[in-house]
Amino acid sequence: MKKLSTITLMLAVLLRWAVPAIAQGPWGTGGGPRGHHMMGGGTGMMLHLVLRKLTPPLTDGQKAQVDGIMQTYRSQTLPLFPLIHSLRQGMISQFYTSDNPTIDSFVSQTQQLSDLQKQIMTAGLQADLAIRAVLTHDQLIQAAQIVSQMQTMQAQMYSFFEGQ
Repeated sequence: MKKLSTITLMLAVLLRWAVPAIAQGPWGTGGGPRGHHMMGGGTGMMLHLVLRKLTPPLTDGQKAQVDGIMQTYRSQTLPLFPLIHSLRQGMISQFYTSDNPTIDSFVSQTQQLSDLQKQIMTAGLQADLAIRAVLTHDQLIQAAQIVSQMQTMQAQMYSFFEGQ
């Protein structure tokens, strides 16, 4: 029972962080880093959650810098998503319309997908590093503590569900 209460509390905390972040964007303005987190680029969804939990919060100047970084990121990566979609649709069509597709039938498409995803990941990491450079030393220390807490909760959640 105690384990269930702990998990419930952890889920409530994660939802407390995640739901506003998903609904409002990273700074509560309705915009900000989204695309690369969905594709696994950069350091992932954790960065914008961490930025929202900093106290004191980012200054207006820092928010403006981060918004500029994300605009650059989006301009680099948004054109890649339709290409990925098209490649995946082509693979689906080939899978269901070819007589006997083999792994070799998809080598070209999988290589192209891999290259596009690598571009997105690289752009995401560059954006995350640029955002990191905007933070003060104290904000970086606090961000590391927040990430550590989140990783601990995640590990507890995984261990709770192991063996079920």
